[in-house]
Amino acid sequence: MIKVEINYRRIQNQDRLTVIVNFDYDDYPTALLPPFVKHIKNKEDIILSTRFEYHECPAEFLTPFIEELYLKVAVQEELKRRGFSTITEMLPEYLKCLYGGNDNINDFNGNHTTSDYCHCGQRGHCPSEGFKGLCSFAKIDGIHISPVEIQLVQGLANDQIYKELANNRGRKFNTINTQLRKVREKFRILRSPALVKLFLSAGLIN
Repeated sequence: MIKVEINYRRIQNQDRLTVIVNFDYDDYPTALLPPFVKHIKNKEDIILSTRFEYHECPAEFLTPFIEELYLKVAVQEELKRRGFSTITEMLPEYLKCLYGGNDNINDFNGNHTTSDYCHCGQRGHCPSEGFKGLCSFAKIDGIHISPVEIQLVQGLANDQIYKELANNRGRKFNTINTQLRKVREKFRILRSPALVKLFLSAGLIN
């Protein structure tokens, strides 16, 4: 069984999309592995993997995502609206938006795909923010977290006090206080430092 993880990072204003392909040893004994498989890791039942830059990845490993995109007509129309005219042009943007989170969890496990949250740096001003089937909202333990909530907790992580958060967002102090209280209640957390720690551990803020 082949498993695939998509990772996206923006480094020095350049997009970097990588594809990690994992092989189950039982299905792919060493003698049958493709020659490019060199990286070995001991983790659960996966012991062999290799990493490709997106433009170097063999198409066979992206097939599940290509087939999925073909079925999403509304997503194709949204990407066309943003200037991507063909499936080939759309695919890297689709992968980045829906599967690009650096969470080390397989986005394709041999049977089905599982989207994840991408901390892409465009949250809050992307034209496709929250577009169904393209932009994945964040979750922790299955609980949805909105972009606004992430921005507020990021502000706390940056040592901003509630008054600063309110001024920066053009909101009243009581509004910010209520929003953050509701976030804490979602996770049954009493204090803001614990909330920041939770978001940091989930990779939603830095």
